[in-house]
Amino acid sequence: MKRRISPFLLAAAALIAATAFLLVRSSPTSAHIELRAGTGSAVWFFRACNDVETTDVAVQTVALDTTKYGQKSLRINIGNAYPGYQLRCELYLANNGNKPIQVNSISVFNLNPGDLTIKAVENAGDQDKTLKPCGFTPEWGTQPNKVPLSCRTKINFNLSIGPGAEQDARMYFGILMHLGEKYR
Repeated sequence: MKRRISPFLLAAAALIAATAFLLVRSSPTSAHIELRAGTGSAVWFFRACNDVETTDVAVQTVALDTTKYGQKSLRINIGNAYPGYQLRCELYLANNGNKPIQVNSISVFNLNPGDLTIKAVENAGDQDKTLKPCGFTPEWGTQPNKVPLSCRTKINFNLSIGPGAEQDARMYFGILMHLGEKYR
């Protein structure tokens, strides 16, 4: 004889599962990282991102923003984040123009300073480095060792969700990289 499960038990189980999902969901975060080159030209070509603590809860994607022309803009999306969540990325850009350039400055625009901490800096060994022209445009996903060291640089990006972040909050931030022609 087959045993039937009570509809009441099924409804209760569904309610508990839905409540657990809502308790875990928190703080979706979205951002653009833009390259702004004066007379030079640069493109993003690789990213390596890791959650500081391994978790099956938070989901992050870092990809080229297909709504922008070329490889000038990255979009970062983080879903199911939680207070204390941390993301660390290494972002690589290359000079695909015909003039030497350098990173003049990196500006961070954080609209949620109490709930979000963001840091973006050029790799310590690459500060004030002149990026020579590569002579080609690396495709998105090209491994850094396939692009000459003289025409690429690495940006270290760190993000932390603060302890006061509210459930289902939306947080937005932006990072603007100012690139300029290197004068001899």
